[in-house]
Amino acid sequence: MISFFRKIRQKLLSQNRVMSYLIYALGEILLVVIGILIALQVNNWNESRKARVVEIKFYEELKKDLEFNLAEIEEIRERLIGNVEGLDSMVWYLDNHDMEEIRFDSVIIQISRTGIFNNANSTYQYMRYEGFSFISNDFLQSEITRMYEQGMYNMGFRNDYHQDLIQQLELELDKNFASRSTVVNPQKLKVNHYFRNLLENNRRYVDLRLNLSANTQEQLRILIGKINEEIKGLEI
Repeated sequence: MISFFRKIRQKLLSQNRVMSYLIYALGEILLVVIGILIALQVNNWNESRKARVVEIKFYEELKKDLEFNLAEIEEIRERLIGNVEGLDSMVWYLDNHDMEEIRFDSVIIQISRTGIFNNANSTYQYMRYEGFSFISNDFLQSEITRMYEQGMYNMGFRNDYHQDLIQQLELELDKNFASRSTVVNPQKLKVNHYFRNLLENNRRYVDLRLNLSANTQEQLRILIGKINEEIKGLEI
């Protein structure tokens, strides 16, 4: 091909057709430039395709983590509902029973099973370590960050504080009575204002966690939906 073009140039020069030669030379240069531009465009397209493949992979892994957290929160909500039943039962027993002994064994189990939130965040932490260089959608990046830095953080923090409240309740039972399952003197427990306050504080906090978890679940579902849409857009 190169020898073919060289022969054409030599023929034009030998015939003293300088203007035709210049036009031909410019055309040849233009073809070379176009060829380079096409090669660069193909290379850029390949690099962009590779970047999209990596980005999709990270979104898919992140979605698995978020779906795991969604299931974790649902399990915690079931236990919180059990907390409500246990706390309400304890208050009802105190207000409506004049027995010599009150058994709280099953109620204590209901109250103490608050659940531990195991935040699946390995993909997010890696993305954060890499400076979110894999994510091209800045708005979605901020949504992901907000979910983990606020939503997931609050779920873990609220769980830890709730455990502290439960421990205070159990310590008060251990301190004043023979065992957690059997209260020897129910009348003494009824007039224990500190114990009553602990019950009320626990009840209010359970309601707070139920509301928080419901809101977090909704935000998680929305975020997962946005990630699905982003994956579809990248796959086109």
